[in-house]
Amino acid sequence: MRILHPLGYLTQEAIQRLPPRQRSVVWLRYAAQLSFSEVGQRLNIPTTTAKTYFYRARQSLRALLKVSLEMTPVSSNKGVVMAEVEPGEAAGGG
Repeated sequence: MRILHPLGYLTQEAIQRLPPRQRSVVWLRYAAQLSFSEVGQRLNIPTTTAKTYFYRARQSLRALLKVSLEMTPVSSNKGVVMAEVEPGEAAGGG
């Protein structure tokens, strides 16, 4: 079973709201763990542009998450987790 935290969902939602180029840079940096140089090569942009998109994306994410967290009920910020059943695992079974 995988435990998921509400902050993970908020983060994913915030990333989806980024402009496409910023979202691509964030994904390549974190999920694909590429350097800025590699990100630039993949997106056919200069390394400095990749860094700029990443910096702007971080600023946007910070603002989006701040708003989302302010709107989230207090109980959701205190470690409430959701369980996701992995494929092949019986729901409700032990």
